[in-house]
Amino acid sequence: MDWPTPASQREKATGVGKLSDGAKLSAVIAKLKTLPSYHPTVVALLGISTENPSAVEEFQAVFQTDPAFASELLQVANSAEFGLRREVESIRHALTLLGLDRVSSLAFEMAMRFYMNRVPSMREMQSVWSHSVATAIIAQALAEACGQRSAGMYSAGLIHDIGKLGLMMIEGQPFVEFCAGEFDSTEQYLARERELLGVTHAEAGRAMAENWGFPLHLCECIGKHHDNLNKPLAKPTDIVACACRFASALNYPEFRTERVEAPEQVLVGLGSDVRRSAHLDPVRLQAAITKALQSVWR
Repeated sequence: MDWPTPASQREKATGVGKLSDGAKLSAVIAKLKTLPSYHPTVVALLGISTENPSAVEEFQAVFQTDPAFASELLQVANSAEFGLRREVESIRHALTLLGLDRVSSLAFEMAMRFYMNRVPSMREMQSVWSHSVATAIIAQALAEACGQRSAGMYSAGLIHDIGKLGLMMIEGQPFVEFCAGEFDSTEQYLARERELLGVTHAEAGRAMAENWGFPLHLCECIGKHHDNLNKPLAKPTDIVACACRFASALNYPEFRTERVEAPEQVLVGLGSDVRRSAHLDPVRLQAAITKALQSVWR
């Protein structure tokens, strides 16, 4: 595959084309650190374990420090998307009706819109976000199918490709055009990405997450989502990596390719109870992803 623009134009546009690999990496990381800080309320929420007995009180205390964000969340909770029978009147009420994980994920989605609106290409941004939403839903389903702790897996899947959004913001149209290309494999995509910028989107995403103060387990899920897949899926990083591939198999690809895996191929090596789990039924997952994306693009 040819680059979307001549090398001389790429170098001028990105400012890193003539640098050594190490210098390219340093230049990109420095640019990523200039991105606006992530919403502090959401960072605080991500740091709370939803399994703690005091989690509800901790969530409520965080929202009390940010009434404007709390009000926006209540508007979303009262939207037609949830079809609740009664109005959600307070954050405490939302926590009770929706659950801590759903409230945390909603807050994260709301904060992400700030960055999504700054990507120079709506089409590519929609592609990245659609893949991320699909990965989030599948990650939660995979955890449940494997009998693993599912708390926080939705957020981990949702955030795993944040490096792409960051690179689109700092590198602009040249990187957007690169992402619009077609690749033979994940390995080729990552190699070309590193050739262009000296860094992959997984590495860039981890750098962003660490700079923003995200919890370690989320940083690892971001940075390792293209690592070799370990089966059975015993760690959150493995679940997110598998969910990323499964999302592509359901036609929510991370990049354009003609070599798409079938869903059953992604699950090869897992136990029969996992492969046959109702949680991973492609029709069921597709319906959940479609519903979620309709609310995102409403």
